[in-house]
Amino acid sequence: MELNPYPRLAGLAKAFADKVNHRGGRDVHCEVYGGVFTVFFTDKAKLRSLQDVMTCDTERFAAYFQHIARRGFYLSPSQFELEFISAAHSAAEVEAAAEAAVEFLAAQ
Repeated sequence: MELNPYPRLAGLAKAFADKVNHRGGRDVHCEVYGGVFTVFFTDKAKLRSLQDVMTCDTERFAAYFQHIARRGFYLSPSQFELEFISAAHSAAEVEAAAEAAVEFLAAQ
């Protein structure tokens, strides 16, 4: 058992966000902080306020959520919620979820 899993969790969340941000295109942004992340469908590189977030494409998020769920990954059903990496998640699982996200984005 890890004494301090938080650095590993932060690294896994960053790996997910990096893959989405680098391969997802201009109209998606994955914000990450520590072991949590959220995918936003927007052309803004940084979201700084609730106003910024309210301009995101929530219909596209709904399609993304459905795609990810069909691939076996259960995320929060709202773009306004966070995804959490836990100590139970492996690097392979996070990588597979990131690949599923990129697969959705590439099909758009």
